[in-house]
Amino acid sequence: MEISKTAILDKTHYGLRIYSHVLRHYYPGETVLSLSGRDCQPTKNPFNDNKPTLKIQIVNNCAEHYDLENSISKGDAFDFAALHYQLQGDELCQKLNEELYLRIGKQQGFYSENIIAPVAPQPQPVRVPIPAFGYFKAPVTNTVPFKEINLLQVYHLLQGNQFAQCNQLT
Repeated sequence: MEISKTAILDKTHYGLRIYSHVLRHYYPGETVLSLSGRDCQPTKNPFNDNKPTLKIQIVNNCAEHYDLENSISKGDAFDFAALHYQLQGDELCQKLNEELYLRIGKQQGFYSENIIAPVAPQPQPVRVPIPAFGYFKAPVTNTVPFKEINLLQVYHLLQGNQFAQCNQLT
């Protein structure tokens, strides 16, 4: 999207955020705009000795201003910002895009970023020791195991020929 007055107006609530941003430079910590319907109450005008003579209203989906004492000419949000920044045209639009963090003309979104994340090293597999237990020979009343074996060794013993006679059904 190209930076234009229309794109800026779409992202600044008809230009009211432009007025608010500029007025907050002059009156930090104060309520600078009081919106009621499509009209704002008169607010302090930094270009008229801080008198509450600045009237802002929304006309045809664009915020416009006029001074009750005619100290500044009637205009829109861009004219008011031009008085503050001393810029015109594309330079003013560029400045408003930066100051208001509008991000017009920049890619947005998580999936459109081309940032390559660092690859995490593969974790080494943890070797789980196979539990061992005592193997007793007959008679079972022995208190000392014949040897210590694990489940894998028991499996091989049962599959082998060593216990073939015991495993046959008669």
